[in-house]
Amino acid sequence: MGPVIVDIQNLEKMFEAANDAGFKGRAISEYKRIRGWVGDRINLDTARVLDFGCGQGIAAASFALRHPKAQVTGFDIEPVNQQQLANIYRAQSGLSLPPNISFTSAHPGEVPPGEQPFDLIYAWSVFEHVREDVMIDLFSSLKKRLAPNGLLFVQVNPLYFSPQGSHLYKYFKSPWHHLILSLDELREGVLSAEFQPTETREWRQFLELNRLTAQDIIGRAGAAGLKRLRDQFFQTDQIPPPRLARVYNPDVLRTTEFMALFE
Repeated sequence: MGPVIVDIQNLEKMFEAANDAGFKGRAISEYKRIRGWVGDRINLDTARVLDFGCGQGIAAASFALRHPKAQVTGFDIEPVNQQQLANIYRAQSGLSLPPNISFTSAHPGEVPPGEQPFDLIYAWSVFEHVREDVMIDLFSSLKKRLAPNGLLFVQVNPLYFSPQGSHLYKYFKSPWHHLILSLDELREGVLSAEFQPTETREWRQFLELNRLTAQDIIGRAGAAGLKRLRDQFFQTDQIPPPRLARVYNPDVLRTTEFMALFE
């Protein structure tokens, strides 16, 4: 069992004491940004929450810990390793996984099985990985799982045409490398002679990115019948090379992230 949490301030201090930046990004920054968008519309203390594309489950667990009377479900196409997640939480915060969280998985393009409606569904850096031909159907399926007055929050970062839109951050430092280099040059920069599993996975992830813009993704949500309540776009100060600006819309090249809220 983890330590007793006296109040939310104590819990936040335990999160802040973590020494892993990735953990803090998911457990603190992601939670706070989503709460800032939905907290005035949904009572998170009693909400049914779905983390759609939860990855390791760090953010989903942070929701459950902060709101012990909520019901939180983490969903991904790969089953969450709950023992690994528990180890991460214990090492980073001294906390145990709470009883009000569960995890499930399904095939790409599917939603969690069952009929349970959710007051909040959020997808953090998920929809750049969703195939374009199934995206409208997926948004439609998520819409059906929203409770009356339920909300869908979508965030994507980085967008494909932005400076680091390839997701190949550790292999290429130059901005817009994926729009400048040939496919062979990109492959040579990622895959070593040993074809390490991490390299292979990250190369496959790059090849499977859907290459949609923020407006493309938002438009597909609208085509599925979701009503957009609010959106926000973030742009880099970097200036695209003239060779790219002559081919692509400069605003698309500079837009790194968007967030949108639907009902």
